Amino acid sequence: MISEIQNNGVTDLELGFVLFIKTMLLIGVAPQFILAAIACISTALLVYAAQLSKRSLLVCALCVIPVFYFEITMNGLRYGLSFVCMMCAVALFYQKRLYVCVILATCAVLFHLSGWLLILMMVFFADDKEEFKFWFVITIGLAVLILVLQNIDQLLHLFVINIADSGVNLSNKVSAYSNFPSPSLLSGIGPLTLSLLALVLIKRADEANHAVRVRRFYFLLLAAVGTFIIAKFSYAGLRLQFVVLFFMFLILQFKPAFECIGNVKRGKNILATMVLIGFLGMAAFIKNALMTEGQGLSPWLPYSFNPEIIHLLNFNSYTDR
Repeated sequence: MISEIQNNGVTDLELGFVLFIKTMLLIGVAPQFILAAIACISTALLVYAAQLSKRSLLVCALCVIPVFYFEITMNGLRYGLSFVCMMCAVALFYQKRLYVCVILATCAVLFHLSGWLLILMMVFFADDKEEFKFWFVITIGLAVLILVLQNIDQLLHLFVINIADSGVNLSNKVSAYSNFPSPSLLSGIGPLTLSLLALVLIKRADEANHAVRVRRFYFLLLAAVGTFIIAKFSYAGLRLQFVVLFFMFLILQFKPAFECIGNVKRGKNILATMVLIGFLGMAAFIKNALMTEGQGLSPWLPYSFNPEIIHLLNFNSYTDR
């Protein structure tokens, strides 16, 4: 992708990500180090959000990192950057730092459209009218931004500016998954299992009023099962499953209704469930890495030491494994 951007090739990537890559290339950063820089930025944002509270640190260390970290810093760089921006945005919302929250939420959508789905879920699972109004306005505003980006070529032509194929083509985003073969019947079992365990956490730790608890639990259960069913017909369902799972971790980290998670003594069963989620998430990643050995353009295994990076770090040799 970076090579295509560097050569001004046609890309169907979000404009924010394209501009970020072009800026890095403009200041002379090598493509290999751009990948490393994105991973470092995602890591830094993840660490920032995690250290805001004991509860956030627990959920991040035991659930988010084992399930998502390797993926978002090695293979899913765009959606990873979007996810961690939304993590920080949600954290800052509950700290009443609304302006920075809006900026980070916008960045999340500009890096990957899945960030908008997380914002939309914040609307549906708001605990009160004030929270609902804030996320609703952000959702509508960013939906307009997405539509503008989809037609940005035509808009830029009005100002005699030509950036070929810079917009986000939503129809291409939707149809891209039709080129993949149909998933197997067992696809999505892993994310579904993790989502159901996260729902166990939500059921045990939710201290909101009864109406909010019931609505939250059953709507999230419907989302988890619904995306699993979609995964039987399209790989888009697998992506949606991880959006739902990440959202569950988000509310466990930052919503005031789940404050008891930070009290380990009060919730030994809660802690055990989080450890189980982390263990299963890591096991699922290792299984997928082993099963896809040597497959595709960017297989997890076998790995190799990049000769250009080794040279820049003044090593005399490199070893392929």
